[in-house]
Amino acid sequence: MFRLFLESITFSGTGGILNLARSDPANISTGFGGQAYLHAVGGGPPLTFVSTVMVGDCHLIEPKISNMGKMQKLIEGAGIEGEWERLVGALGQIIDKAEYKAQVQSGYVSFSTLLVGSDSGARCPIV
Repeated sequence: MFRLFLESITFSGTGGILNLARSDPANISTGFGGQAYLHAVGGGPPLTFVSTVMVGDCHLIEPKISNMGKMQKLIEGAGIEGEWERLVGALGQIIDKAEYKAQVQSGYVSFSTLLVGSDSGARCPIV
């Protein structure tokens, strides 16, 4: 059980999916061969990054109505302590910048999208 939990946090990468906060930034690039996305050093398809979040509010299957009356898919929660700092540090090394902006408040992260029209979109595979 502990091993499964550890693997879900570190997620070393399978099929181009990895946890950026737990990855070696020296193995990730942004510009090989004119590519303008994060990919493995030497080229390849775009990488997808995941992170472990303790979900507090989730509206991925049933959209929430925003204050502006728009349908919104939303997930909010608390990140693992230190995870955000690792992610920001790794990203800074990958893009080779000492200063750039990133935001989190007291370990709480929020991601949302506004939906256009009445279609709620595809169902999220998260159960």
